Amino acid sequence: MKKLYFDTGDPLDCFDNPNCFFDHEGKGQRREAGDPGYVVWFPPGYTPPKPKSKSPKNRTSNIPPPTNLPAMSDTYQYITRPTANGEGTMTQAVYRGTKTKDDLIAEITARLAGTPNPGIDLILCTFSEVVIDWCAQGWKVAPCHDLIGFRLTTGGSNPTGAPEDWDFDSMNIDINCHWGETGEARSRAIFAAEKVGEQSRSAPVFVEVYDSETKELNHYQPAKGLYIKVSNNRFAFDTAQACKVRFRKADGTWVDSAGYPYVKGKVVVCTPPTGLTGTVNLEMSALINGALRTSEYPFPLT
Repeated sequence: MKKLYFDTGDPLDCFDNPNCFFDHEGKGQRREAGDPGYVVWFPPGYTPPKPKSKSPKNRTSNIPPPTNLPAMSDTYQYITRPTANGEGTMTQAVYRGTKTKDDLIAEITARLAGTPNPGIDLILCTFSEVVIDWCAQGWKVAPCHDLIGFRLTTGGSNPTGAPEDWDFDSMNIDINCHWGETGEARSRAIFAAEKVGEQSRSAPVFVEVYDSETKELNHYQPAKGLYIKVSNNRFAFDTAQACKVRFRKADGTWVDSAGYPYVKGKVVVCTPPTGLTGTVNLEMSALINGALRTSEYPFPLT
């Protein structure tokens, strides 16, 4: 769901678009692909942009399969529909309904039945397991106390005519956390922004850096993948032209990445070298507009 403002410049933000509407607070909203009720609509003469390619997520993990899985009574239901450019097929969730706070309390109570004094830690763990289990069956979970709710989102795409082998990975299944009105109001009330740095477009501009396995921001593991995404339009990463990623250790010395298992578009996945420990800083040298530029990521990695 996209919030609408005046003079956005987006031709899809218009009264003729059936996906645009005002919510109960009079705020403009626009349904996007994957949102319930979304319909494919473009203004006359509009050429939809080609969907951006997404790097495959590395979902491998050393965590053993869980043993306390519930008996799944419902499947995750979806429909397929054309992509915006009409050249492929993508998935869209068909939600079964919404589980309420009372439903959550009843389910958690049932799962913890017979456990004396479960404690906060076990209750929090059981809450998370219930949310995951229900969302995996196509249910939405309403925001408790109108603060934060949950649902699984889906997308992915296949070329038109390709075999439909949709699964957890090809559907890009991810869990989505969304505001309740009270939750958003609370966040707005306590929110205060502080600028802590600035990056020039003449150097790599970092969007996000995270551990490829755990998806934890600003975290690395030696000999594992480190996902780096930049926002520069004319970005290239070619190790033959001195492009590289390196890490500054606590003693001020630098060590280069051990390799680059994945490089595509604005995404570089590098491998922190074996033996790298503690808090480090990351620096990238890449081609911006054909010239080699260097930029340091403004946050330390742990």
